[in-house]
Amino acid sequence: LIDNFVAGWELNESSGNAADVLGSTTLTNDNSVSYAAGLFDNAASFDTGNRRLTNTSTSIGLTDSGGYTWSMWVKITTMGDCYLFDHLGTSGGNNRIIGYINGGTSSLRAYVGNDVNAGTNSLTTNTWYHIVYTRSGTTVRIYLDAVEKVNGTSTNWNGGTNFTLGNNYSANSNTAGVKLIDRCYLWDRALSGSEITELYNGGAGLAYPFSAPASSPTAGFFAGYLSQQ
Repeated sequence: LIDNFVAGWELNESSGNAADVLGSTTLTNDNSVSYAAGLFDNAASFDTGNRRLTNTSTSIGLTDSGGYTWSMWVKITTMGDCYLFDHLGTSGGNNRIIGYINGGTSSLRAYVGNDVNAGTNSLTTNTWYHIVYTRSGTTVRIYLDAVEKVNGTSTNWNGGTNFTLGNNYSANSNTAGVKLIDRCYLWDRALSGSEITELYNGGAGLAYPFSAPASSPTAGFFAGYLSQQ
């Protein structure tokens, strides 16, 4: 899982900007994004205003040629149309990568030159979901809790530095949905289905640097003791 990992935000701050676990791409808190209790610690809270976490000056390391993966944990508190992320390409306009919740169908949507809509997923409010978007070649896939929901064809994306979490790149979407986002991770390659299952970890998640929890030394001692009895 660590291969081609390019950025990650735990979003466990109590206020202010969001730090990158690799230390290279801090997201600026624009219009007073707040933090609230998340799935693992704190999470970033985005309401229906123009709040966002953003980077407009530094490449976050994604390239179009190698594919990419966006992973995050999301809880919808009010169902409605809302952006999860928006990464604008250098040519602007529709040259962008978007992760989106369609409030009308309670479903996930991706946009990379073309729409890829996962149909009616029956997302519900106040439930934590692990949401993953991948792209390999021209194929975009959307996973919900480690299950692939849809795949579709996308167009090329030419990279860029304008990345927004929790809103669209211009922060003027005034979206209807309200959500919490926790542990947003990015790779410059498409993770496989088995890697996404590993990352989901039965709903417990797996944090950077993606090492499985070590066994308790005490438990190991007693296991060894009992085996000798």
